[in-house]
Amino acid sequence: SSGINAEWPLRPGDSSIDELFAVKQTESETTQDFADRLEKTAQSISACKFMAAEAMDKLMKDAFINGLKSEQMMFCLYQKRDTTYETALLESSKLEKILGKI
Repeated sequence: SSGINAEWPLRPGDSSIDELFAVKQTESETTQDFADRLEKTAQSISACKFMAAEAMDKLMKDAFINGLKSEQMMFCLYQKRDTTYETALLESSKLEKILGKI
């Protein structure tokens, strides 16, 4: 099989997937700006380059929702079923407009 061994070693100095979960949306960032920064971080993590698309999508979705500044938005997105990274991003843009008016 061509799958990566679960114990595939990261070389010293390689970024860890944990870095994705350390990225948090700042007060002045839109959800799109935050997503762009999160994607740039993912591109710099070598382990992400070897992940299957479905696993990478779930990782990005979880890191995105986890890093949002609005707990209301996090809650709304976690309630949705079958959410992908793309749908979480689209939904967060809608929620941002709604919550911004409240």
